[in-house]
Amino acid sequence: MSDEERLEQAMHAYASTVTPTPDWDDVEQRAEEIRRRRMRRRAGFAALGLAAAAVLVVALIPVLGGDDETTVAVTAPSTTTTEHTTPTPPTTSPATTLPIPPARPQNAIWPFPGGTTFRDPAAAAVSFARYYLRMPDPTVESTALSARVVEIRARHDRPAVTSVKVEESGGDWFVTGARTKNIDLVSPEAGDRVSSPVRITGTSTAFEAQVNWEVREESAGPGRKLGERFFMGGSNGVFGPFDASLTFAAPTRSVGAIVLFTRSAEDGAVSEATVVPVTFG
Repeated sequence: MSDEERLEQAMHAYASTVTPTPDWDDVEQRAEEIRRRRMRRRAGFAALGLAAAAVLVVALIPVLGGDDETTVAVTAPSTTTTEHTTPTPPTTSPATTLPIPPARPQNAIWPFPGGTTFRDPAAAAVSFARYYLRMPDPTVESTALSARVVEIRARHDRPAVTSVKVEESGGDWFVTGARTKNIDLVSPEAGDRVSSPVRITGTSTAFEAQVNWEVREESAGPGRKLGERFFMGGSNGVFGPFDASLTFAAPTRSVGAIVLFTRSAEDGAVSEATVVPVTFG
């Protein structure tokens, strides 16, 4: 073996015992991998912390739910959210005030309690003549508010006139009686207390001297009468006295009216009337 061969063999043997020095790029790659592992570990810890905080908030909500005002705070890294829940007070509807109806005048006959109201005295008088007295087609002859009277004809071509007494209360007009000159009732007077039989006196003139009478309760229209018949007085324009006794059934109301009227010889319709309010007892 030559000297060169021995030298080469010795160098190979020495090289096999020497550990090579690592490259610088390899060192940087390993350091980067270590940093990434540490960041992933820290991110995992942060996620676990947020999850634990969320669980704690959810658990506290039922406990805080009974308070009038509840504040829930959720904290995350660099962000804070606060929600306020304020109870809404219950709404209440304003109380409805019903208008108080005007007081009925003493001795009011029409309209009936709870019935149609009238802002015009003539309208109240016409309604009374048509629906209470059953005049066929009542028309206003004249109105004298200073005397609280509305003059009514049973029909525009009828000669007889009925004076309807009216009175105002709270802006509404009421009928408190009626009178025709052909049937002059002297007794009883308006508001008198009567019982069955009741004696009536006065003077009258009518076709064939016949005057019809009815005793009615308050709120009782024609056809709902306590008693009815007729008596005799003067005739053909000549006045004659009458003195009659009216018998009627027991009333169920405390007030009512005595209605005296004549009928037309032409068609039998009511021509004129005298109406006096009374008290039963």
